[in-house]
Amino acid sequence: MTILRTEAMCKNFDGVQVAEDVNFSMEPGEIRCLIGPNGAGKSTFFKLVLGEHQPSSGDIFFADERITALRSFERVRKGISVKFQVPGIFRELSVWQNMQIAVQHHLHRDSMAKDIEAALEFVGLAQKSRELAGTLSHGEQQWLEIGMAISTRPRLLLLDEPTAGMTPEETHKTGEMVHRLNREGMSVLAVEHDMEFVRQIAQKVTVLNFGVIFAEGTIGEIESNDEVARIYLGAFDDD
Repeated sequence: MTILRTEAMCKNFDGVQVAEDVNFSMEPGEIRCLIGPNGAGKSTFFKLVLGEHQPSSGDIFFADERITALRSFERVRKGISVKFQVPGIFRELSVWQNMQIAVQHHLHRDSMAKDIEAALEFVGLAQKSRELAGTLSHGEQQWLEIGMAISTRPRLLLLDEPTAGMTPEETHKTGEMVHRLNREGMSVLAVEHDMEFVRQIAQKVTVLNFGVIFAEGTIGEIESNDEVARIYLGAFDDD
């Protein structure tokens, strides 16, 4: 079984091809990183998986079930969750209230408080549950949204540049969170520009370029690929 698979997936907007014949597969329990230069099609790929865009042709499968025609909320109910690059939190509400909004349609009310507490403990925000989300630091806001994303107990977690704007210490802590989630059985697909973070978490890396899968392999194989380094504009020289 694959946890996520696309078959000959294409997407065009007004004749412009942004995803072309994408054949992608990811195993259950895998941590995969999706990298590529700006405009490579990474965000479009995520939106296709989430159902925000419909492919022009091809199919998408989750746990070997065809989900191409499902709407976004139906895919979430199947077990897909996402943390976007820009935290989608309610700044004027408390940390706890943000978590309540995230889980209200997914968990039984009698277990909600316990599950919220567990998620906040996991992301290190248990002591700040009554604080307004808008008063958290940038890194803490990112962790709150990770907590919101995992509180629904997804089988597949999509992370869109989860460490954007974080300090090196916060980035490393986020990587440790990803590894802990993975040890508990969660599959993780992350779009990321920070190569140090990619090195920390990735079991396998997929490189997109102009909407096409350009290369796949281990982080060592990708970093030693001269063609990948050429299109990625020296991104591997940041350590």
